[in-house]
Amino acid sequence: RFLYSLAGWEWIEGCGIYDIDTRADTFMQGSQYGWGYSLPIVRAEAGKALAAHLTEPGWWGFSILDLTTLESAELPIGHDTEEDAVSGQLEANGDLTRLAMVHTDWERDLHQIRVCDLATGQQLFYWEIPGGLVSGQPQIQLVGENTLMVTLRRWDTDTQWIYRMEYGEHM
Repeated sequence: RFLYSLAGWEWIEGCGIYDIDTRADTFMQGSQYGWGYSLPIVRAEAGKALAAHLTEPGWWGFSILDLTTLESAELPIGHDTEEDAVSGQLEANGDLTRLAMVHTDWERDLHQIRVCDLATGQQLFYWEIPGGLVSGQPQIQLVGENTLMVTLRRWDTDTQWIYRMEYGEHM
């Protein structure tokens, strides 16, 4: 089996799973999933994918999709509507238990980085970075269950700075 996305000129039309052995094509689009439905993060070794809607403001309506049964479960992480969308990068750990997000609040000129536990929706880490200090959006990477790597390009020195943050259930 393999996953695919079908994109139009400017947006994702939908995505699907194609089974090579049976030649079955399961296309995920329409009223069940909505416009711009995509699988931004797939963890085949865990048998799961992060599914979300992608619209102009960003990613929203997160759920976990079981790649075997195609059953989905909504995630309680607080981005349920297009108005609450995450405008930047999404990153998950290997078994899809943690999700890191970069959101740029353009009105406040601020980059917000959050890490959430996907089972409970609990926020495990939060960091605000003034937009005037960095060039572009910060880049994030989750390592294991409790480490976040953040790469920033500084305006004043034109250098990249790498930050390693450890977080836990009670931080």
